[in-house]
Order: sequence, then C-alpha cells, then structure tokens
Amino acid sequence: PNSMAASVQRFSAAGRHFIKSLLNTKTIYRTRSTQAVGQVLLNVPETKVTTLDNGLRVASEDSGLTTCTVGLWIDAGSRYENERNNGTAHFLEHMAFKGTRKRSQLDLELEIENMGAHLNAYTSREQTVYYAKAFSRDLPRAYQDTPLGRTILGPTENIKTINRGDLVEYITTHYKGPRIVLAAAGDPCAG
Repeated sequence: PNSMAASVQRFSAAGRHFIKSLLNTKTIYRTRSTQAVGQVLLNVPETKVTTLDNGLRVASEDSGLTTCTVGLWIDAGSRYENERNNGTAHFLEHMAFKGTRKRSQLDLELEIENMGAHLNAYTSREQTVYYAKAFSRDLPRAYQDTPLGRTILGPTENIKTINRGDLVEYITTHYKGPRIVLAAAGDPCAG
C-alpha cells in the first residue's frame, strides 16, 4: 500500500507538471494565435459606408486587387409580398437579365462573357440581390444598364397574371434608398 501511495503521488506530481506545461503551451499558442489574428486584421481593408441623400447606403473597400464585385442588396424578398403578388420579387430578379432598352438579352450576355465578367442574382425571403464580378477596369461596363411567410417562387397563377403595373408598384414600394445597400470591393482606381 505504501508503494502504491508513493506511485500515485509520483504520478500526481508528474501529472500536475504535465498539465502545467500543457497550459503554458496553450497560453503560448493562444498568444501566437492572437498575434496572427491581429496581423491578419491589419491586412483587411477598411470598409467605408456612406449614406446618400435618398437613404441608399454605399459600402466599399479598396482591396487593391485587379478584380472587384459590386452588388445591390435590396430588402425586398418574398416576405414583403402579399397573397396577390406572391412571386413578384423572384419574377423581377429574372426579368433583370432579359435585356434593357439599349441591349438585348443576347447582347448583354455576350458583352459580359467577352470581358470575363459574371452577373448573377438571387431572391430570398428577406432580400433580392443583384451582383457583378469583373476585372476592376471593366466595372463600369459590367453594371451599366442592369438593375441591380410565402414561397419565393409564388404560385403559377400569380406569375401568369402579374403585369407591368404590378412590377412597377412592387419596385416603387420596395426598391427605395433606405432599403438598399450598394457594396463594392476591389480596386476602384483601375476603372
């Protein structure tokens, strides 16, 4: 029994030493991790947010990269629809890439593809988002002439009966400055 108690004490002392050294290692590791995080944070570009007179917020950051992404985040998803216009937000999102007064759908697609850019959009319950990814020098061309409780798609009957007036009403009601954020990241000086 005495030798067993002595073994337990030796083990306990060794265990305590091991745990103490482990804690010191964790402390050193945490300190190094914290320093690394601090270094990474120093390399993250500042995000600038400006609010225009109409309430639209513009968030931008200069990453110094040769590519950029610009998007419109609009608080106009399916939750803002009613029983009659359910599906309008998603329908509008798809209409955005069907062409404009100056460009047909094909012209728009070819221009974007030829510059190596990417246009996309999505609709959720909360928002409709339009965005473009492009080389910074092509940014003006990439977004020019493009608008940037219920199901998102809406019932087929609604989609078949939604008319121009419904779309205009939805846009004038929900696509307002205070509900929109224009965000951009990339090199603003390249364009």
